[in-house]
Amino acid sequence: MLTEKQQFRIQTWNAYLQSFIRCRSDQKFMVFAQGRTGSWLLRDLLNSHPRVHADKEVLQWPIQFPRRALLGLSSSYNTRVYGCHVQIKQIRDVQGKNVAEFLSYLHQQDWKIIYLRRNNYLRQSVSSMLAVQRRLWKSSQTEHLNSDGVEYKYTLDCSALLRWLNKRQIYRKQEQLALSGLPFLELVYEHDLRGCDQHQKTAERIFDYLGLDSVTVKSSLKRLGSNNLVEQIENYEEVVAMLESSQQMHFLDQI
Repeated sequence: MLTEKQQFRIQTWNAYLQSFIRCRSDQKFMVFAQGRTGSWLLRDLLNSHPRVHADKEVLQWPIQFPRRALLGLSSSYNTRVYGCHVQIKQIRDVQGKNVAEFLSYLHQQDWKIIYLRRNNYLRQSVSSMLAVQRRLWKSSQTEHLNSDGVEYKYTLDCSALLRWLNKRQIYRKQEQLALSGLPFLELVYEHDLRGCDQHQKTAERIFDYLGLDSVTVKSSLKRLGSNNLVEQIENYEEVVAMLESSQQMHFLDQI
């Protein structure tokens, strides 16, 4: 059985070949977002549309010609609209490209950009750390619950959490700088994706942005964890003390 990385390599080489033929997708888009911003959920919702293929993170491993690979991937699916998720660190650190130049090139190739972000860096960072400990990044079941149906608690490394918080804020500034001067549709996780009642309205905004008729959307994914961090973090008081000392308590008060 092929590993995910081996499958990625095969998909990439196929994309190179496809890039030399006429692109079949009438519209292409990129979800430009950090991890733990609701990108899996957004992808699931968009794939409810029969004319959309919303792909996963396609630049997570180094490839020789990433721009050509993206053009080829958009030719690999017999749908009107192709899209994928790309993180800023994947463009810059994994592929070694200038982020602003990379986004500008795709814009010139008629790709549309959906910029997805999350306001609460603390919850985004905690979500990243818990996903690593659980080894679970998305779920349609209840793998994060114990036999009594109660959520597992995890101990967080406060120094690592602080590094995550700082990194998230730096990424946000770099994303905004890279997007400067480019048109894009902005989505905020807390406003547009967190509640199930927001999903249809958000999807309709995107379909309109992509020139598509609206369809009813749904997702089988379940949210991992509750709003209450006390129920997820074993050393909660230690985390609070770290936030106080770093003057970042305001993230704890945000909904």
